[in-house]
Amino acid sequence: MTDYQVMLGSLSSAIAIGMMVPYIHSILKGFTRPHVFTWFLWGLANGIAGVAQFMEGGGPGAWTNLVGGVMCWLGAGLGYWKYGAKDIRRADWYAFIAALIGLASWALTKDPLLSVVMITVIDMLAFYPSFRKGWEKPHEDRVYLFLVSDVKHILGLAALTSFTVTTVMFPASLVLTNTLYILMLLYRRRVLAAQAAD
Repeated sequence: MTDYQVMLGSLSSAIAIGMMVPYIHSILKGFTRPHVFTWFLWGLANGIAGVAQFMEGGGPGAWTNLVGGVMCWLGAGLGYWKYGAKDIRRADWYAFIAALIGLASWALTKDPLLSVVMITVIDMLAFYPSFRKGWEKPHEDRVYLFLVSDVKHILGLAALTSFTVTTVMFPASLVLTNTLYILMLLYRRRVLAAQAAD
């Protein structure tokens, strides 16, 4: 482990905390409404990924997901407590239940690689409720949060002391899904603005 990796791991962890401050402010002001299922499952997935990365020698690169998990649970807590999206649908429950089944399967196998594969799939399932909400109401989420999250995970990848499928897969998938979500939000905002102008 080098000073460079410690610096990058610390920076990515600081970003994980810092990026939530304006997001929490936006939630408390009622501008942003987190989907509690998505944020809760993101917290679980990040925590498990961080532990798996740590077990596989990921070093400071694991810090990003461990801290990120705590921040996601904070978002879930605010969503559950008062400020979250209340339009929970049957498909949201399906995604939630499927994710919990995947977590139970991981607990039985105790295989770090299998756990990372499963939580990567779980994370994508957990993204569905927010993706659906973002498609319908693209102005209720903040693009900057997902853009900064991309930066955070890229720094976390650079801070890894061991590059294996187990340590790289989850953060790389987050960069991909965040980027797709950003592009979708921007596209939908443009479409809705064009419709409103007609």
